[in-house]
Amino acid sequence: MAKAIRDAVFKGLLLFFIAAYICQAKRLYTFDVYRVSCDQANPKLVVNFSCSSRSLNRTLKAHTVQIALAPNMTFNDIYFLIKYNQRINNAYRRSIAEYEENLCKYLNGTAKAPLTKILWPYLRVSSNMPERCPFSGLINVTDLVFGDEYLPPFLPEGQAKLDVHIRNGKERVPILNIRYFIEVKPRGAAMLNL
Repeated sequence: MAKAIRDAVFKGLLLFFIAAYICQAKRLYTFDVYRVSCDQANPKLVVNFSCSSRSLNRTLKAHTVQIALAPNMTFNDIYFLIKYNQRINNAYRRSIAEYEENLCKYLNGTAKAPLTKILWPYLRVSSNMPERCPFSGLINVTDLVFGDEYLPPFLPEGQAKLDVHIRNGKERVPILNIRYFIEVKPRGAAMLNL
C-alpha cells in the first residue's frame, strides 16, 4: 500500500515538473518569421497575388498577402495544407509536421480544427476575411505578425519553412501556395557568440 502511494506521488510530481518545463520552454527559444513568398497560383482561380514582408523594428516583421480571386467565383470548401520543413545542409529536407484542415467547416462550426483555431485570431485581426464561407473577391491579409503565445513548447533549432497550400473543393484544386521562412534560435544566442 505504501509503495503504491509512493509511486502515485512520484508520478504526480514527475508530471507536474514536465508540465512546468513545457510551460517555461517557450522562453528558451525565439521564433522569427523573416520572409514570406507566394508561388504556384492557379491562373483560372486567381487573377493577381502578392506577398511581402516589412520590418516593424529590429526584431519584428509584418507580412502582407493579397489575393484577387477570379470574378464571379465563390469558394465554399477551402482547405489549408500546412507543412513544416526543417533546413538541413542547405535544403529543406526534414518534414516535421504536415496537417490539413477545412477552413469553411471550422468557420461554420461543423468541424474542429486545432491549428486553424490557433491561426484564426491572427488572420481575423489583420485581414478582411469574412466570418463565414463563401470567399470571393479580394482577400487582404495586412501586417500579419506571428506571436509566440501559441507556439509549441519546443521547436528544433535552425531554419525552417512553413508551406501553406490553399485548396478548394473535394478535389483539392490548388488556389495559391504561401511560404513563410522561419528561424528558431535559443534565447541568448547572440550573447553566446561574443
